[in-house]
Amino acid sequence: MGGKDDPWAVQFLKNDSAGFGPYRLKQLVRGQQAVFEVEIVFSWGGAGQYAVQGVLNSDIYPVLGFVLFSAIFSLVVYVAVDLIYVLVDPRISH
Repeated sequence: MGGKDDPWAVQFLKNDSAGFGPYRLKQLVRGQQAVFEVEIVFSWGGAGQYAVQGVLNSDIYPVLGFVLFSAIFSLVVYVAVDLIYVLVDPRISH
């Protein structure tokens, strides 16, 4: 995959969307950089976009809030899964 010197890659990036999820490949220079752009659906911002804007604007509080929320949410999900697993699997005793 090339940069400006590869006409096939330039044409592919103009016509097709290479990427994953909401991320689309905008520019690729092999061994140097890959530039992605974020596709925002219906102009809905999310927590990840809020945290990224906080990083780009050097604002620590949105980043701290996102990390704290993610940690608490993960903890709650893991505890809920553990409790459900105890109820579902009879081999596990309290």
